[in-house]
Parts: sequence; structure tokens; C-alpha cells
Amino acid sequence: MKISLNWLKQYVDLPKNITPDQLGVDLTLKSVEIEGVESQGADLDNIIVAKITELKPHPNADKLRIAVVDDGEHNVQVVCGGSNLEVGMLVAFARVGSRVRWHGEGELVTLAKVKLRGEDSSGMICTSSEVGLGGIFPAKEESEILDLTEQSFKVGQSIAEALNLNDTLLDLDNKAITNRPDMWGHYGIAREVAAIYNKKIDKYKVKDIKTEKLEELSVEIQDPELCRRYLGVVIDGVKVGPSSDWLVERLQSVGQKSINNIVDITNYILYDLGQPMHAFDAGLISDNKIIVRRAEKGEKFTTLDEEERKLTEENLVIADGDKAVALAGVMGGLNSEIKNETTKVILESANFEPFSIRKTAESLGLRTESSTRFEKNLDPAMAELALKKAVELILDCCPEAKVISPVVDEYPTKIETVKIEVGFDFINKRIGVQLEKKEIEKILDRLGFDLKAKGDKLIVTVPSWRATKDISIAEDIVEEVARMYGYDNIEPQMPAVPLCIPHQNIERELERKIKNILVKACGATEVHNYSFVGDDEIKNLGLDVKKYVELENPLTADQNLLRRELFSGLLNNVVDNLRFYPELNIFEIGHVYLAEQPGHEAGPDSQGVLPDQPSIAGGMTVCKDDSFMAAKKCLETTMTEMQLDFKAYREKEVPAWIHPKRYLPYYVGDKQIAYVGEVHPSISNGMDIDQRVAFWRVDLSAVSELYNRQYKYQLVNKFPSVELDASITLDEKVTWQEVEQIVHSAAPQFIKKIVLFDVYKSDKIGVDKKSLAFHVVYQSEDRTLESAEVQKMHDTMLSQLAKSVKAVVRK
Repeated sequence: MKISLNWLKQYVDLPKNITPDQLGVDLTLKSVEIEGVESQGADLDNIIVAKITELKPHPNADKLRIAVVDDGEHNVQVVCGGSNLEVGMLVAFARVGSRVRWHGEGELVTLAKVKLRGEDSSGMICTSSEVGLGGIFPAKEESEILDLTEQSFKVGQSIAEALNLNDTLLDLDNKAITNRPDMWGHYGIAREVAAIYNKKIDKYKVKDIKTEKLEELSVEIQDPELCRRYLGVVIDGVKVGPSSDWLVERLQSVGQKSINNIVDITNYILYDLGQPMHAFDAGLISDNKIIVRRAEKGEKFTTLDEEERKLTEENLVIADGDKAVALAGVMGGLNSEIKNETTKVILESANFEPFSIRKTAESLGLRTESSTRFEKNLDPAMAELALKKAVELILDCCPEAKVISPVVDEYPTKIETVKIEVGFDFINKRIGVQLEKKEIEKILDRLGFDLKAKGDKLIVTVPSWRATKDISIAEDIVEEVARMYGYDNIEPQMPAVPLCIPHQNIERELERKIKNILVKACGATEVHNYSFVGDDEIKNLGLDVKKYVELENPLTADQNLLRRELFSGLLNNVVDNLRFYPELNIFEIGHVYLAEQPGHEAGPDSQGVLPDQPSIAGGMTVCKDDSFMAAKKCLETTMTEMQLDFKAYREKEVPAWIHPKRYLPYYVGDKQIAYVGEVHPSISNGMDIDQRVAFWRVDLSAVSELYNRQYKYQLVNKFPSVELDASITLDEKVTWQEVEQIVHSAAPQFIKKIVLFDVYKSDKIGVDKKSLAFHVVYQSEDRTLESAEVQKMHDTMLSQLAKSVKAVVRK
């Protein structure tokens, strides 16, 4: 956002020794980040007003013409490709040696005398963007030359002088004032500057509106939550025309093009106070009736940019009895636009709910200066000041005009006064300095706070312009004192609190360990998703939306619930990434939110209970072979590395999003801690995934209770192990868990490890049959096993499999 130094000086006198650069530094240190300080006409040296005296086609280029321009001293030949060149046209002419941006892009380049297609060209006839004036003179197309013919400029006059560009501009970082709605106008910035330099700033000067009751203006707010205040008034006898020079200069300084006196005044108020306004042609408003309502579903509306937009019930509109006439807080309508013939206007100054305006602007792709400010939660009191100032300015520029209706002020939702009790010691301890009480009081007084002493404490009444989004707790008062005292004035000190070794957080330690295992041992990639999901997303998974915690203020309509699983986010990651990679192995660690299981208290001053928020690890695998087995291996590797004594058991209850025949839960004791399964085909097919996707999940909150961080020292076994393979065919209903138990029981003292490495199904081995291949590791703790001894144990194991589950050894 551009801030004009001349405009600021209208409200506050800067100390004589403060340069614009120093002002930028002081604001950055104490208030808001200033990204740059620039002289308004710095890049316009040697760029002057010139007149085209001759035009002829270029002999060697169809799209170029040869122009002769009078620069006030000489006639100069220039080759130009402008689409709107005419003899007699006044243009911005960049002489040889001046600097411009080619096509308005990139860095400044210095012009030299050149030959273009064989013809001499000394200088450049410029578009507005090439000389940095695109904001004041927006072009309809890239090749449109800046036409200054209608301006009363002299040939040879410098562009900076002609446009009175003698200002200094501060480039303010918008992100730094997201929580400061009071600083979106020059007066708010001036208030900060006055506080920094301990200068006096008067209240914003406005005149009371004198009205004649010749007409009535009706205002109806149908949704008070979305429109907190609406002021309106009717002015007759206005004469629409060019604005006064001072007003044009003010708007030009911040890059706003002058349109006409009425619209310019509303724009001036926006940049001056930070309060958006709108003016309607009263002749186009039915019965002087204003209705603030939600749009009807499918309602179509054409905005001032001549774009027809399809609205939803989420959009707030300003309407009369027949039609919508403006998108509330965003942009006016073409059907009530101020034109040269307009003689009667309705002025609007309102305050809208910020979230509603943001949703409308985002859904329609229409971010404007107005919507940007309303999104920040403006002070409703500013709406009245803005209306009074706008009426005053209109009556000044249109002496014949008069206010013909009473001012309507519908104010259904008032902002409560914010009072904060804070102690002097509380402030000093948190800043780390010992400030005198009077110094603290002076700082807060300069910032506009009302103060009342209460022993060693202050009762601080927050001014309305800081109470909507910014100041709400005692720590905010500490911050105000600290920044005005100067963070650079606080001497670094060692912490005054005892430094104790904190207790180890088992969950965090567990998370770090799991991440290392998954990345290093499994080759997985970590992802991070929002904790928010939407109704449609949950319904598509076949789940009950009512079980989910609903957000009061969702970021978007499709993120209105808190997740109960990591599944949906990971599945969306798979969909996005399968476009680029044939195989995936991803995981996420995060919290889920279970409304039916109460968690901890919401806060010391709240009786509410937050939902349980267990920590979950989950992952998805897609591979060319068997995704399920790959995910199973990844999960079991992770649990093994965590030294969990887990077992797998088949269960009848399967999550709705998992294939009922491709699901395996894991237990430690009688507590389920994890599972792996294949994503249900109906879900993967519905998301156009043509590969099998496997999902695994571990309840870290449950595992943290079992996790033993006390490792026992164990001697490395000095006796060799023997690994033998086995391949068997058996009924497909027999689980690996059953097979594993039988194998282990054959020689529990010597069988140290059993690893399944292949599962195979085919009609060649029989209907309803499957083949399992696995490693068995044999080892003794006190001697070297002989080959014959190992083979005997192995044969016994195979015999038990044949007897128990009718397994047939494959040769």
C-alpha cells in the first residue's frame, strides 16, 4: 500500500530533522514494516510532454510507424508500434538517456539512439506502464500509447512537473497490518506517526450534516450479523464532472485514477480514513429503498467492471425493491452507476462482517480495495465519520447541491467497549525494563487509550478503532508499551526464571523416531495437510457428518469440519501426485478430533471441554506389485523398530473406506494400536484412481503409553544364525497370523524371526488357494546349531503346518 508523505503532513507535523528514510525506519521499528521509500517523480527524469507532428508507415515493418515529435526544442524522429497514434496527439516522450521499463516489465533500461528496421529512432513514445503511470492511466491494451491530449499540459514540460509528482511515497507492507484495520488509511498512519514522535494530532474534522426533509430514504437490514451498520443519505443537485486539482493529486499519489468528482470523493475517503463508501445514482434506485440481503440462489448481477456474475446465498448484496444494485463491500453495480447525467445520489457508508466479504470476494475472484479493508474488521464508528466527510466534500464541489433526506443510521450490531485491567509490574516484567508509571501512562495516552488508575493497576479503555480485531488482552497492552518504548532500547539480559531441564515429551520423541524410521527404512515422504475437511468429502467416504466437530468460522465452505482421520487428506495427496509419479509412499503425523470423547478443558476461564485430540500416524502406498503388502511391510518395520510386541488378528469390523477382505488390525496385548488395509474400490474408483491403494494407521497416543524408552543392554549373539525358506500352498481363508503361530510353536527356543515375503494366487495352484513364501531364522543363544538339527526343526515345522492347516509344501 502506498502512503503519501504530503497527505500525512495534512494531519501531523513531522520533526524537522526526520527525513523520509528515517520515518520509514521508525515506522518499521515501532509500528508497521515499510518496504521502501521512493520519490514520486524519481524515474521520470528526461521524460517530457511531446506532440506528434508527422506520422508515416515504416517501409520495412507493417506494425511500426515513423513519427516526428516536437519535444519543445527539436523535432525528433521516433519509430513506434503504438496502436492509437495520431497527428496532434500529446504523448509521454522519453528522450535518449532516460530510463523506462520495456513493455512495463523488468528493470529500468536506459534509452540510446538506435536503428529499428533500418530507420533512425531517437527516444521512445511510451505507454503508461513503461513510465510507471499505469495506476493513474490504465491502458486497455499493451500497445496503447499514453494519450495526454485532453490534459492542459505544455509541450516540453516534464511529466513529473505536469502531473505535480513532487511527493514522497512510503511503500507499506500490507501483511504487516492484517490485524490493524485502523491503519488502512492515511489518518490511521498519521495517528501512529504522531504517537511515535509525541506530536499532537487533532480529531478527524467533519461537519454535521444539515438536512432538508424533502424525501425519505428507507434502509432495511435483513441479516444484522452480516451488516453491522448502514448509513445512507440522499443528495440532490449534484453536477458530475472533473475533480478539483487537489483531489486528483491526492488520488494520483496512491495510484488511483480520477473518474469523476463524486466517485473520486468516495475513493478519497477510502484512502484517507480507510472506510470504503459507495455512491448510487438515486434515479436508478426504486422508491429510495435500500435492502441489505443475501443474494438469491443463482441470482445474476453485473458489476461495474461489466462482468456478469452468478451469485449464491453466501453473497451479501445491496438491493432496492426490484433488484440488486451492489455487491456489499466489494463492488457496485452497473445498473446504478454514477454517470455524467446523474443529478441525485444516494451515499452509502456501511460496516460489514469481514468473513462474509472475504468469502464473496474469493468465490467471485473479485478482490477490490473495498473488500480488502472490510475483510480486516473495520471500526463501525468510522462509517459515520466517512459519511459526514463525503457529504461535506460533495457540497464543496457542487455548491448547488443539498441534502434532501434525513441521515438513516441502522446500527443493529454495536461493538462492545473493551476495557482491560493491567498492572504496571505486569507490563515491566514482560518487557524486561523498569519504566516509570508516568512514562507508561504517557505512551498509552499518545496511542489514544483512556486510562483510569486503580492502585498499582490501570483500567485501560481501548479506542473503538483498535477494539475490533487488535487489542483484547493485557498482553496486547504490554506490546503497545514495548513497541513505543522501542524494542531496540531493551538491553539483552539472561532470563530471570530458573532454567530447568524440561520433562521429555514422549509423543514428540515418538514422532521423531517414527519419522526417521519411515524416511530412512521405508523410503517414505512426509506430507502435511489441513485439519479441516468438508461435508461432501465425508459423505463420499460413506461416513456420518454428524460425528464431526463443526467449525463456527471455517476458512472456506468446503473446510467446515475437523477431521476424524488422516485418510481423506492422504487420499487427496495420492490423487494429486499420481499424475506425476507411478508409485507413491507417503505418510503424515497429526491430530484428529473426536467429539464423542472429551479431552481437556478449553481454558482456565472456560467451562467448555474440547474434543479428544489423539495423535495419529498414517500413510498411503501405491506400487506396481502389491500395494497392500508394501504398506504392511512399512507398518510392521515401523512397529518392530519401536520395539512393540505386536500381533495381528483378523476382525469382522472394518472401516468404511477399507476393502473388507484386505484389512489387518494389529494389537499389543488386547489393545488395538494399528491397522493396514486396501482402500475400498468404490472410493478409489470414484476418485479416478486406477491402481490399488493401501492405507496404514497407528494410534500414537495409544503407543506412547506402551512405548518403553528404557533400553535393556543385550549382548550380540556370537553364534551364527541359519536362514531357511519355505513355500506352501493352503486354503486362502487361513490367515498369516495362524501360519506364523504354528511356525513359531515348532521350535520357540530357536526360531528368532519369521518374515513373509511373497503371497501368490492363481488358478494354477487351485481355486480358493494361495501360496505363501517366507524366511525362518534359526539361532541358539549358547551354541552353534548343526545343519541336520536345523533341518529337522524345519521339517517338523512344515509337518505341523500340513497337519494343522493342510498346507502343502511347494517344491
